[in-house]
Amino acid sequence: LSPQSSLGKLQPVPLPKFDGDILQFKAFWDQFEVNIDRREDIGAINKFLHLRSCLSGAALKAIEGITVCEENYPGVVQTLHNRFHHVPEVVESHVLKVVSLKECSDDGAADLTRLHDDLNRHFLELR
Repeated sequence: LSPQSSLGKLQPVPLPKFDGDILQFKAFWDQFEVNIDRREDIGAINKFLHLRSCLSGAALKAIEGITVCEENYPGVVQTLHNRFHHVPEVVESHVLKVVSLKECSDDGAADLTRLHDDLNRHFLELR
């Protein structure tokens, strides 16, 4: 089987949601881009509608009142990137979270595993 034919049998993945948390923007956009934005068989108006349906909170507020039309889709995408894709702030946030991780107590392996998992998660995000 070719990769394309096996992909056709996968269940659709629900579209990601984004509420304005800058730590989640990259993951949100990468998933949205693959599932909707890059697809040539979806028009700009439908892309805009799908995008808006994925947003809540500060993210939705950032594009509130912008008319859903073909010409506005690229500008809406740029607005979201300008507002929520702040790499230095994301790095700073992860570094602060690493510095403030709870120390290991005398609980042994479980506590050490928790610390390892927490550190690993933040270091992977910083790559």
